[in-house]
Amino acid sequence: MEAGMSLPSSFHVLGRPAPSENSDICGEYVRVDDQHSRLCYQQKGTGTALIWHEDVHRWVITRHGFSNPEICVAYAVDHHGLGVTSQQLEWRVWQESSSSFEPATEMAAVDAPSKLVMIGSSRSSCHGEYKIAGIYHGKAYFQKSDGSDFFLRYHQPEARWLLSRKEHFGQNLCVGFGEAVRGVAAAQLPCHEGLSWHFFEENAGFRHDPNARAIAAPCEIQILGRNPQAVQASINGSYVLAGVHEGRPLYVKPGTQTALRYSAKNDMWLIDCEAFKDKPGVIGRFFHWLTTGVAFDTDRCNAFCQAGASTDPAKLDLEWQVLESGNRFIFDPAVRCSSAPRAIRIEGREEENSENGDIGGNYDLVGLHLGWPAYQKRGSQLAVRYWPQRKWWIIDRGGIRDSQSGVAYAKASPNAQHPAEGGTMDWQVFVGSRASFQKDPAIRVVVPPEAMTSFAEDKVEEPAAKRQRLEASRAPLLGA
Repeated sequence: MEAGMSLPSSFHVLGRPAPSENSDICGEYVRVDDQHSRLCYQQKGTGTALIWHEDVHRWVITRHGFSNPEICVAYAVDHHGLGVTSQQLEWRVWQESSSSFEPATEMAAVDAPSKLVMIGSSRSSCHGEYKIAGIYHGKAYFQKSDGSDFFLRYHQPEARWLLSRKEHFGQNLCVGFGEAVRGVAAAQLPCHEGLSWHFFEENAGFRHDPNARAIAAPCEIQILGRNPQAVQASINGSYVLAGVHEGRPLYVKPGTQTALRYSAKNDMWLIDCEAFKDKPGVIGRFFHWLTTGVAFDTDRCNAFCQAGASTDPAKLDLEWQVLESGNRFIFDPAVRCSSAPRAIRIEGREEENSENGDIGGNYDLVGLHLGWPAYQKRGSQLAVRYWPQRKWWIIDRGGIRDSQSGVAYAKASPNAQHPAEGGTMDWQVFVGSRASFQKDPAIRVVVPPEAMTSFAEDKVEEPAAKRQRLEASRAPLLGA
């Protein structure tokens, strides 16, 4: 491995057109444990690997796992240790018709998130989630997830990120743009903190919107695992993205006064059950803060965890301290924050003509099992749960239990927090007539549209929970 080589934890291979041979090598790759003393990445949802072959100074993409990088479908020479996401790399892809590796000038590996969320703009039609869709002017571009014709793309001549229609690619036409403020280098991504956003208004032209922001964070997160009978059980539930506070995402729990936010002073994620106490509603309180600059009481909370390098709180390895009786924060190993959706849907298995065809349908998030989100089918004992020993998602008629047994299983994609994330690998379903598990490539796990929370609610519950101030002088208390 070359000294100083850029090694992102994940990236996307983009630009190979869908009809082209080997176009399926495009997708998200996640770093996995080094295999055979080689730096390795794995494509989410498949067994395709991207490996640093140090002997020949090449990045290679292979369908044969991690052990044999000599057999590959694409490669890029990197004699100078530039790193896999360097735009100077020239990729070559295998073409069966010519029995040779042909240049793929349109292809590149890009260090970019899978999704972005546009928030805060006065132009509400631009709000929402955007998914990575391709590469343009050397940078990733993003399409609005709801299928509407809005794209976030980079316009190189003016070093701006444009929010525009597909038909306007190649032109300097847009409904809004983000440009770097003075003294900040051109942004590599539209979620860069140094971007200033402007939106077009009738009879006024483009006007600066100080509240607009693109952010790489989940639209919805879950706090799970707090015992329902314990004090502070109300921290459990769904939280939706509402804005940015101190440079990181701010989440609110709809129908309550609760917020989950970042405290730069303490480098912590805080859950505050009285964040909106002084205002008549969540939305009113949030926009009052947004437009007037009124800060939260950032050192009061009902639960907290050390943030460290996390850019959002939905990380299953974060350790949460919860306020207990006697004003003491106690570590609760059961509490987790996850990006898992409130429901998933299993599709593709024919119910009438296939054994175990009834595994299809909607499954609701019911809590955690072995520290991972667990789902149960509505009106059934069928459950989807994670088995860490094999890194499998298992569909089990026995419900949520400690067992490797089940009627179907699939290997989890690297870094995926739930079975619908990252295209979980092929499902194997038990077939009694063959007394074995058989692959069913038709099965897929998706998030149903109704599982997404709306931020439109403006109801407030009276808080019943206590909260406590975190003070630097009381550091020993925080570790209790």
